[in-house]
Formats: sequence, structure tokens, C-alpha cells
Amino acid sequence: MVRWLCSGVCLLLLAAPAPAQEVVAVPVAVTGSGGRPIVDLEVRDFAVRDGGNPVLVERLQLPDEPVRIAVVVDSSPRQDSDIGRTRDDLRRVLDALDAAHPILLVEAQTDAVTRVGLTTDRQAVDAAIDALEPTGRPTNRLIDAATEAFVALLDAGSPRGALILVTDGVDVGSDRGVEDFRRVLRVAAMPLYVLAVDNFEGFSGGLGARTAGAGASAQFRGALESLASRMEAVYDAQRDNWRSLAEESGGAFFDAGDAGFSAPAGTLAARLQGTYTLYYRSEGGGPRPLDVRVERAGAAVHHPATVGFGEGPADD
Repeated sequence: MVRWLCSGVCLLLLAAPAPAQEVVAVPVAVTGSGGRPIVDLEVRDFAVRDGGNPVLVERLQLPDEPVRIAVVVDSSPRQDSDIGRTRDDLRRVLDALDAAHPILLVEAQTDAVTRVGLTTDRQAVDAAIDALEPTGRPTNRLIDAATEAFVALLDAGSPRGALILVTDGVDVGSDRGVEDFRRVLRVAAMPLYVLAVDNFEGFSGGLGARTAGAGASAQFRGALESLASRMEAVYDAQRDNWRSLAEESGGAFFDAGDAGFSAPAGTLAARLQGTYTLYYRSEGGGPRPLDVRVERAGAAVHHPATVGFGEGPADD
């Protein structure tokens, strides 16, 4: 009787369907010495752990295929004095990229404004950059605009995408928060590259000049300095959020400083030029830690820190 029960249980187990698996597509950028892209890797060169479990890479999309790039530019009043430099820096970055990459340009104002749809026409992109202009309004829905840009990339139907965000880091008025955007990054599985313009000093100095005037009392000037200090703390905290989001996505955070984006332009171009897409099957769920290694001396591997998002599609 016991033998029959064991046989029956075994038969039931054998007949039970295997857990459903999902096909996962993960972007992985690989660079070597001097940050140069490594473009000659094969499936056997990659070792992947999904949620701590080794998985078999079934297919590899090579770096020679274009990456769809969404560029979101912060157009808040803080950009008033620096929009010319922002335009120049953005052109420098895009000029460093392969012309085969389609570009989408979105401006984060009170609402997201699409300046040009996905296109490889660099003259159209250049005209869209010329059209960037701060509105003077105190609201810039940066997270909302970045989310819409990611959705546009997903709607384009290819996992090969990246988001470039040009901003001082401050979001005012978005319906979504940082954690909402973190979930979007996990769902999209695309790298985020943040090009951080640093214009807080100009903004806070301008605040004092416009508000206090030459004849303002020391007490009033002190109050303005205290306000600027508190604002700077908020500003720094939001920039830290963008830094962590970029790094978690497998992208990077670049600070313009006084040098602009000359150095980041080269680094970003090398990352995109060395981007593979890995396809494998996973049990799903999440978020799960992801670890990707390459069997090549000196190789640096850049990929999302996690895959999966833990909620049902209806929640996202």
C-alpha cells in the first residue's frame, strides 16, 4: 500500500506542469582598458546569475545594432542663465554617439513636451535642441517626463534602449515619485544616464541679488542665505536619488562641473557601443538580484542591479 502511494505521488509529480518561465532581455555594456567598448564577445563569454541561480544565455544581440535613445532635458527656471551651455553640452554628447542610434528628445516643463520623435535625422534633432527654452514656470515634471520617455521606447518594440537625462536633479510637481520611477526602471530594463548640470550657485546667487538688493539689511541677507542653504540640501538629496537610480539601472551619473560633458560624452558613447542584449529564461517574480560576469581579462560589466518587479502588469 505504501509502495502504491509512493508510486502514485511520483506519477502525480511527474505529470505536474513545470513552473512557467519568462524570457528575460537584459542590456549589458562591456568595456575594457581605457573604457573602450568590447564588441567581440560570444554567448560562452557570459556567466549570468538571476536571483542567485545560474541561468543559460540562449541568445545574444550584438552591439552592432542601434540603441534607441530618449533624451529628456530639464527646462525649469533654474536653466534660465545656463540654457545656452546646456544646448552646447547636449550637442557634444549626441555628436559623440553613432549616427545610427535613433534619438527622441523630450523637454520636461509643466508637462512633457516632445521636441522630436525617434529619428536618425540629426538635423531634426539639432533643430529640436535649438527649440529648448525654459518657461519661467516653477513646475518641471522631470520624473513624469522621464517615465513618458521610457514608455515611448518600450512602445518602439525593442529592448535596446537607453535614457539620457540632462538636469540639475530637482523635480517639482511630478505625479510620480522616486520609488515609482525605480519600478519603471526595473520594468523597462534599460540604462539611465544622468548628465547633471550644476547651476544651483547661480540660482541662489540670483535669488539674493533680485530679492535683497544693495541696501538690504544684514538680517534679511542672513535669512536669504539660510533659505538658500535649505534649498541646496534638498537639491543635493534629489541629485543623490538620481545617482542611485542611474547606477541601479546599469547606467551612470555624470557631473558636468566646470568642464561640461566632454569626458562623459566619450564614456557614454563607449557604453552604448559596447551594449549587448542577453536573452535567457527565468522563473520570474522579483525584484531579483542580477549578476553578470564576462570571462575576459580587464572587462568591466555594466548591467541592471535587479530584474523583475514583483507586481502584476496591471500595477505598472
